Amino acid sequence: MPNRVRHRSAMAHPPVLKLFRKLQHQWDKCGAIDLGILVDEILQAGCSTRGLAEELKRTMRDPQVSDTTLRRYVQLARLPEARKDEIRKGASEKRLLAEEARKKRQERNEREARRRARYRSERLKLERESGRPSDEFAHKICHFCIDVPPSPVPDEVNSLFAQAAAYLNGGFAGSGGTNSMPHRTMAAASAA
Repeated sequence: MPNRVRHRSAMAHPPVLKLFRKLQHQWDKCGAIDLGILVDEILQAGCSTRGLAEELKRTMRDPQVSDTTLRRYVQLARLPEARKDEIRKGASEKRLLAEEARKKRQERNEREARRRARYRSERLKLERESGRPSDEFAHKICHFCIDVPPSPVPDEVNSLFAQAAAYLNGGFAGSGGTNSMPHRTMAAASAA
């Protein structure tokens, strides 16, 4: 059902109409937080923010009501009580909303970092249990070998190939073993 139809059907309900009239009556008398609480209740009943802004523009003397203003009021209404008290005492609404957005973004980034770390540790655990390198690591080696133009292979890469070959052949001893491969070009290494 499109938003416009859902909004109109929600506005037809008597409890929503009562809240809307209360919002109209208190528009000039209340602060942004109290208006946000009323707007949030109306939105929870199924109205759309844009439709509510249009209704207010049509029925009020102040046609400067926008859906963006209503969204900001709802954001203010959903702040923790300590933040609301700061606003009531004169703190900048814009600054507090920016701080809350930054805090939520930081929490989201931390959750994502924990999820990635958990995934990485599970993947490494599976690799240790199965004894085979992951597909991702194998793809990286293949792309490295295929995409790089022929050039002399540095000793570190040569050593890496030797360790990988020993590991894949089951002869990797962890440390102490010195399996060395002759100095080859990248083309020769990828052809092998």
